[in-house]
Amino acid sequence: MSAALITPFSEKRMSPEAREQFAQTRGLIVVVPPELHDDSKQLVQQFAEELARKLRSAEAKYGYSDGWLRQDWEAECRQHLHEHLAKGDPRDVAIYCAFMWARGWGTA
Repeated sequence: MSAALITPFSEKRMSPEAREQFAQTRGLIVVVPPELHDDSKQLVQQFAEELARKLRSAEAKYGYSDGWLRQDWEAECRQHLHEHLAKGDPRDVAIYCAFMWARGWGTA
């Protein structure tokens, strides 16, 4: 199955501002199956952007960087996930889920 870019334009047609933003993100973009409903594509794009903002905010506020790459914090990560579930912010829950997914850890 081929994938489709969420962004509806090519780099050649980008405005100078969009091209600069694209360059600053190192070309990181969300790739989705072309058959995914357009509204779902928009949801994925918006949520990914919001998670990136939320994660960057936490990095700046708490001095975090790439500590999530450590192998020795699985139990701590799971504990934080459950704490954030109780707090109720789905962005924090999704970020901890992403950390766990990237390390191959389960949530239970």
